[in-house]
Amino acid sequence: MRRFWFLVVPFLLACTERCNKDTCSGETGDEPSDSAVRINEIVPNPAGDDAGGEWVELVNLGTEDQDISGFTLHVYRSESSTSDTESLPDGTVLPPGGLLVLGGERVPGRDLLVETSMGSGAGGDGLYLLDGRGRVVDAVVYGDFNEDGVTDETGQPATSLAPMPGDDEALARCAGATDTDRSGDDFLLGTPTPGEPNGICPTYVLADEATLDINEVMVNPEGADEGCEWIEIYNADPVDRSLDGWQISWYKGDYEEPSGQALLPQGLVVPAGGVILLAGASETTCVGGAAAWIDLDLGNGSNGDALDHEGTFEDGVVYGPPNDDGMLDAPGGAVATSLAEKPMEGGALARCPDGFDTDDSATDFVALAPGDETPGALNRDCVRPAAP
Repeated sequence: MRRFWFLVVPFLLACTERCNKDTCSGETGDEPSDSAVRINEIVPNPAGDDAGGEWVELVNLGTEDQDISGFTLHVYRSESSTSDTESLPDGTVLPPGGLLVLGGERVPGRDLLVETSMGSGAGGDGLYLLDGRGRVVDAVVYGDFNEDGVTDETGQPATSLAPMPGDDEALARCAGATDTDRSGDDFLLGTPTPGEPNGICPTYVLADEATLDINEVMVNPEGADEGCEWIEIYNADPVDRSLDGWQISWYKGDYEEPSGQALLPQGLVVPAGGVILLAGASETTCVGGAAAWIDLDLGNGSNGDALDHEGTFEDGVVYGPPNDDGMLDAPGGAVATSLAEKPMEGGALARCPDGFDTDDSATDFVALAPGDETPGALNRDCVRPAAP
């Protein structure tokens, strides 16, 4: 199977003097901070006037009390707009699992009066928690894209951004979650819950931290296939994901060379927790509601066919046992030993539930009866067969 490489050229950014230190690493030359306190929830864009209405909630993810006396918040809005809050007073201690709300004068139920001036997220903004020595303890970088090159805890321009919150919308860490230093993975949009635990994390299972999956596919429509085949992509990530530069490849009989490929058109976006439908193009089509029309000619599953979407390999499905043609489970990988069922004519292959991914096609996909497919909609009503 041929691999396709996309060259991503990084850009260099000058180190900005944030955190009142000439550093981009979140350290001051000494050992890194060992505090277990993290940013748990923020509302940077409260309803009405922002002044006095913004707030930040801290949480102790450790098993011991955490003394956060002298800690500060550092706001980064652009290269020319940064600010620090006053230091937290002596004797400020968070017990294990404890929450502390730092808010302006209009924030009801705040624990400490702390005024901030956070950005809305346009072009990328950041909020940093610093310990008493000015070391970065935690950060959340959020927005539509990181135009300003805002850095994360590692000191590098953040490539994972939490979504841009709307009016009176919170960015919240999943309840009980650890800190991955990836804001896009750690924070979800939600209803503000100051002083209360956040909602539980999503329950989807992902392999290799993949966020985009082939969720449902019609490879053998009833009657003529042309214009009636389709592929559905699912985004398990809490933020929208662009498909710019993505390519879909399919294999029929030859595991080394794709039988066909489709480079997706620019501008396609898979919404957070949602799906996007890619349908075959012809003068007449069998499915509506597609976000894009692409030329498809998928295999029906005789002796093993494969379908994947590539850039760096993200996901694939091999179907139609036995695998006499030796289809691979991933580009450059091993011969697939686990294959999804060969779908019947007019029946789709679907993940059940959405985004369920163990890297095992037979486990992940269910063959649906004709009429049970849900192109462009979630597979919430799917039923997995009982274990033998």
